[in-house]
Amino acid sequence: MKGQFRILGRVAAGLSLLLCLATIALWARSYRALDLFSKITRDDQGRERERTFASANGELSYSMYYYGQEVEHPYIDWEYGVWELKSRRAIHGLSIANDLRRPRWWNRAGFLLFVGGGNGDDAEQIEYFASAVHVITAPHWFVVALLSVAPVRAALRMRRARRGRRDALAGRCSRCGYDLRATPQRCPECGTISGS
Repeated sequence: MKGQFRILGRVAAGLSLLLCLATIALWARSYRALDLFSKITRDDQGRERERTFASANGELSYSMYYYGQEVEHPYIDWEYGVWELKSRRAIHGLSIANDLRRPRWWNRAGFLLFVGGGNGDDAEQIEYFASAVHVITAPHWFVVALLSVAPVRAALRMRRARRGRRDALAGRCSRCGYDLRATPQRCPECGTISGS
């Protein structure tokens, strides 16, 4: 059972490493292009819901827009009910959710959590919305930092295990590296009982 968890942990660390590398590539690309991965659906009453993942100017964003009726979309023409990936040239200095920014320290650092309705004060900020918007934005560096925790931890664990095997073969304590030739049963330095 313990071996299965170890394998699962290594697979998760490998997947996290791949996502981290993909995020770094998106980060570099985000200063040259605005990438949108979006899907628009329409219900029976004609209301639209748009879900979008976006990468631009060093930020990743997930947003859900709710429209009260069919609207003309500001970026690109979309096909209904299909996830589409579109790109266009980035506008330098423009944040993904630039109109929604509040002057707080976490906004200046690139973070945003915004939930707003289109009927109140937020309607003036978002001209083309008829009902509501939800936006979560984080800088690429933060996502890279989160995704790099598992691979770094796995690498340190593998290094520690390799060092322990090497020390055991050389007659040293696997915990502290003390020479065990004189006392092979127990380490006099840290008290670890030897496996042999």
